[in-house]
Amino acid sequence: MQEIWLSGMLIALGGWLVGGGVLAVWARGNVAARLASVTRPVGRALELSLVAGLLWLAGGLGAWLLQGGPMNSAAPQWRFELGGWTLLAFDGLAWVMSLLVAFLGWVVVRYSRQYLAGDSRQASYWGWLSATIAAVLGMVSTGNLLLLLTLWTLASLTLHQLLLFHRDRPVARRAAGTKFTFSRLADVFLYGGGALLCWRSGTWELSGLQAWASELPNAELAWLNVACLLLAFGAAIRSAQVPFHFWLPLTLETPTPVSALMHAGIVNAGGFMAIRLSFLLVESPWAMNLLALLGLMTAMLAGAVMLTQTSIKSMLAWSTVAQMGFMMLQCGCGAFSAALLHIVAHSLYKAHAFLGSGSVLGESTALEPRIFSGRALTRGSVTLSLLLAAGLVLGAFAASGVSLWDKQGGVLLAGALCCGIAHWLQGMFRLPQSMAANPWVWMRGLAIAFGLVAVYVAGWQLCGWLLQPPAFQPIGLALPQVAVALWGLLFAVMIWLRGDWGSLSQFPVMEAWRVHASQGFYLESIMRRWLGGVAPSLLR
Repeated sequence: MQEIWLSGMLIALGGWLVGGGVLAVWARGNVAARLASVTRPVGRALELSLVAGLLWLAGGLGAWLLQGGPMNSAAPQWRFELGGWTLLAFDGLAWVMSLLVAFLGWVVVRYSRQYLAGDSRQASYWGWLSATIAAVLGMVSTGNLLLLLTLWTLASLTLHQLLLFHRDRPVARRAAGTKFTFSRLADVFLYGGGALLCWRSGTWELSGLQAWASELPNAELAWLNVACLLLAFGAAIRSAQVPFHFWLPLTLETPTPVSALMHAGIVNAGGFMAIRLSFLLVESPWAMNLLALLGLMTAMLAGAVMLTQTSIKSMLAWSTVAQMGFMMLQCGCGAFSAALLHIVAHSLYKAHAFLGSGSVLGESTALEPRIFSGRALTRGSVTLSLLLAAGLVLGAFAASGVSLWDKQGGVLLAGALCCGIAHWLQGMFRLPQSMAANPWVWMRGLAIAFGLVAVYVAGWQLCGWLLQPPAFQPIGLALPQVAVALWGLLFAVMIWLRGDWGSLSQFPVMEAWRVHASQGFYLESIMRRWLGGVAPSLLR
């Protein structure tokens, strides 16, 4: 059963990758116009193949779970090896990520069929999109570090072609060039760290690296620290962490489906790699502290910038940067199961947000007069929403028997949930007086809020179960605790001020900071000045 299923998966990935590349190259130039008549069936075929891939993955997951899943220590993975290289290795993490990527790919393809209907470059688009999805699927399901890094690079290169869909736009060329430059810089760190690990351990296999790390002598700790620092820094660059974050908000000139695929899927690869290599990272306090520090700085800066944006897509882009910072902060704190849940939740939300961004204004215009009364939130109502959210979150964790203090990242996840649920409850305080006076409205709103918390807690426990064997415990960490405290304090204050945010503009200092934040605190200009001599043609 395993061999048949894995062989079919490998053939499908190879077909998507090779077929997409051939189609993309063949459709360039004058050939694109002659392919206009076949673009619709090509898109339909790609959509059907992704549906078949989803069904294939779902069937394999069911069979894997029936065999014991992550609790079966005798066969924790479905593996396909060739010549001593593990091409495919499906464990709990690979199942979750492959299903997520295939589902998002199907949604993007289905949306693109109408979005790009009639475009002369659609055939090339289908080719590069197919190759990108196949590369990401291979990356999340391989059991070899070199293959993981190679497929990640390949996904970056094919995505580069999608970012250049509108080659005639200078802004699009500038954004694609900036991302290309930073991606190649990240490759230097990633391949350097991987090569160092292979040199010291003698293998590129993830299973071999895990066995080497479990019996690591003290003499190898220095080499491990250097390798993990290189890998962490490369993953941080690819995940748009400060100060290399500004390439992500620039990539909005690409078609909306590409933005959805990138923001909802590919940019999460840095967090995926941190989870996949958690057995190495937890042995390096320096790498864990680096992830926590960069994640905290990114979440704080991007969160402040996001609140000042007026464009919907720009706001979503800065939201992605902030979410990537929070995800890296989770990884730096050792909360890998929480980080996996964050990847899934953020991917689904951000894909929906980007694909629905064109109708947001119309929906809000129709919804606002009917639902909200336009009353401004008061400090008291915002404070009460925070207290209610804290009570709901603590109650859900207590009901599930999960200790926030004993589980890695528990306090961090609880703080994030409090902020999110408080934002939800603030809408209740904006209801018209006639609705706000109805106790059934409040009971239903609180029940929905508690249901959201319960689903999130259950998802966290499910991710922890799928990441069996037991989560690795980081050692010697001091910075993450400080980072968690600062993050929680900052966002609690931001949500508390949200009730009277407009009144802050009367203070010249706060108004100046708002203007600076709307420009991203000018970090893009600073970084371009520093790096302009490295790749001026790509960065400008």
